[in-house]
Amino acid sequence: MATIVFYCSVSSLLALRRSLSATVRPQDFFANQADGAKARGEPPPKKRKNPEEQLQDFMKAVAGDVRAAEEAEEAEATAFAEERAEREAFEQRCGETQFGCNFI
Repeated sequence: MATIVFYCSVSSLLALRRSLSATVRPQDFFANQADGAKARGEPPPKKRKNPEEQLQDFMKAVAGDVRAAEEAEEAEATAFAEERAEREAFEQRCGETQFGCNFI
């Protein structure tokens, strides 16, 4: 029987141990998420916020998007109003000419 000897550093052995422990235990192996993360060598999970705090965080995150959407809608409404005024002025001028092109 042949014996194979590997020479490696302690840090590589620790890295190997961490990778093996992470692959051996499935994600839901422990009932407690903190214990599972500790066994896999991961940082412990963050505590979940209550729904009210989650809603406040969400509202802060989308506040910029809401402002941008409101500004875009306002710019679109202004452009539409200007186009409508130009169209009505054109129609008014057409109605006053001898050809009378009354179209909408």
